[in-house]
Amino acid sequence: MLKPNLLCASDYKTGVTTNPNLFFAVAEICKEMGAKKVTIAEGSAIGEDTDKVFDALGMKELAEAHQCDLVNLIKDEFTYVR
Repeated sequence: MLKPNLLCASDYKTGVTTNPNLFFAVAEICKEMGAKKVTIAEGSAIGEDTDKVFDALGMKELAEAHQCDLVNLIKDEFTYVR
């Protein structure tokens, strides 16, 4: 799982979010090293809608192109562990 720091819908050139080329390059390296599955997971900042952030930054298309799962940590299921 990679957590890229997509706090809001700002372009990475502003320095607020991570450059998608970086974390998708890391995802490709993980696959080359034997990872069967790579998940990009994010829960944006308070007041932001993570799905809208994904849409604005083109994350759904990028994740599909790189064969990575994309998870909204705010909406997805979670499991308590001890």
